[in-house]
Amino acid sequence: MKHASDYLYIEPILDCNLRCRYCYLNNDQRGELTEDDVRQFIRRVQTVADISTFSWIGHGEICLWKPWTTLVNELTATHIVQTNGIGLVERLLEVDWLDKMRVRLSVDGLKKHHETNRGAGTFAVMERTLRWLSEMRVKTLVRSLLTPKSVGEAGLFRDWVKGIDASFDVRFTIPFTKKQVDKYRGYGCEFVGPDFGTYDEKAFEKACETAEGLNDDDDTPDTYLALTVNGVYSCCEAQHKIGKIDDDPRLLVERSRECGGCLFLKENECRLE
Repeated sequence: MKHASDYLYIEPILDCNLRCRYCYLNNDQRGELTEDDVRQFIRRVQTVADISTFSWIGHGEICLWKPWTTLVNELTATHIVQTNGIGLVERLLEVDWLDKMRVRLSVDGLKKHHETNRGAGTFAVMERTLRWLSEMRVKTLVRSLLTPKSVGEAGLFRDWVKGIDASFDVRFTIPFTKKQVDKYRGYGCEFVGPDFGTYDEKAFEKACETAEGLNDDDDTPDTYLALTVNGVYSCCEAQHKIGKIDDDPRLLVERSRECGGCLFLKENECRLE
């Protein structure tokens, strides 16, 4: 298990601009941290840890959080952003130096599959966004959900992305099902999980195993300090909370090291209960 004390994950907003069919979260929630909340937390953490990478994500969509690019411009570091891409180009135009950005863009397969999940008209936005990222030479990783209907076209989707820019990375993942997320009730947020209807689970699992890049999450650590609207965690809200935003940052960093790894992704036991 890999822990990173130089990696800070920030999830400052609950609101989302999409209602994705396969999302495992309840995106009817509202709320956000203030710019000062986040800035002061970062400053306190920097007194005990040398942060080289900031990872920005929304419980909904990070592009909706207005102070985001202000803080990006203030902080000398690598900045990762996980986004659904709606409004991304407009926000990145506010960034002073795009060479410090690492974009992780969610595109759920070719048009019919992506729009089944994310809604009509969204695929064209993703294509325009990818072409702009290519033109601006922004390092980009495309994340794609595999479903029983899209898994057979995973290779075609990869070819489509590479046809826009051969340097783009493509990684596949499987959405968390209702059965999987039910056991996480009582954690930091409400998990709802998608319903694929009736399908051959074994055939789907076997097909997913052949998808190049399945769950291959480059150099992302297993545990790290994570600030969210709901408190502080040891990676994401599939964990027990390790503290509050105004707690001693030294204790928060120590507790993040004690975590047994992501409960969502691995058969781990929480050591912090």
